Formats: sequence, structure tokens, C-alpha cells
Amino acid sequence: MFRMERRGKWFGGGTSMLYVDESTHREKKEQEYYIINEQEFQIIRVRDEQQIKMMHNCLYGAQMKHHEIEWLVNNAEFEYFDSVDEYITKKQEFYDSVLRDSE
Repeated sequence: MFRMERRGKWFGGGTSMLYVDESTHREKKEQEYYIINEQEFQIIRVRDEQQIKMMHNCLYGAQMKHHEIEWLVNNAEFEYFDSVDEYITKKQEFYDSVLRDSE
């Protein structure tokens, strides 16, 4: 799967897209899209319909399975955000706390 000594370069080393598509020809499931930031060890699930449409039509990325995403979060210790909005909110809270502490 993913060798730990290569951590930080599994998907190119920067920020890229991942998607999960475990559908079969009999059963069509919706794909799930993620943004992965290897430098910050973050995975962000994309849920907004317009963002998904843009990612589906304009970007490419590695196809993953659910258990591989879970491994990145649980074993490789990537920080998981369940939506872009959650990521923005938590980052803003972090920046606000840094500014408060520096005063």
C-alpha cells in the first residue's frame, strides 16, 4: 500500500485530489471526492455539489478505496475534515487563537 519512508510524496508531495468509487457495473454508487494536502497531512472531504462538479470535470486524482482513506487518517495520522466548510472554520479558529496569543 503506502510505504512510510515515502510519506509526503505518495500523491505528488503537494495538494491534489483523491476520489473513492467502489461502484460495480450492477450497483452505481456516487463517487466521493477529497482534497489531500500532503505537506500539512490533511484530508478534506468535498461535499458541496458545485465543488464536486468542478473537481469531476476539471481535475484528476488517484482513485482510492474507503479502507485506504481510513488508513491515511488512522495509521498515517492525516487530519480529517468532513467538509470544506469544516476545514475553513477550524483554520480560522486556529488563526484567531494565534493572533490572540500574540497580543
